[in-house]
Amino acid sequence: ESDNLFKIKMNTILKKEIISKNATGKITNYELQAISDFRINYKEKNVSVSFQEKLNIKNIENSFEQKKYENVVKNNFASSIQEKLILKLKTLK
Repeated sequence: ESDNLFKIKMNTILKKEIISKNATGKITNYELQAISDFRINYKEKNVSVSFQEKLNIKNIENSFEQKKYENVVKNNFASSIQEKLILKLKTLK
């Protein structure tokens, strides 16, 4: 029932890239990155915006704990991007 109707198309890419390895070739550090592109249509305006989050992470021996930590980081990325998008939408009004 609101007059503020936004049409949003979104594309998100998640990347996990190796930053460094030890002498034996085992991964020691990597970077997690999320890039979200939005196309926003609001009152006949078309706006494109992109938000990026990234974090360097040390590799954890326990793969279960590693995956759990990565999921926490990804959720934090999503929350941060969501807040940035909301702020952008408020500036379009």
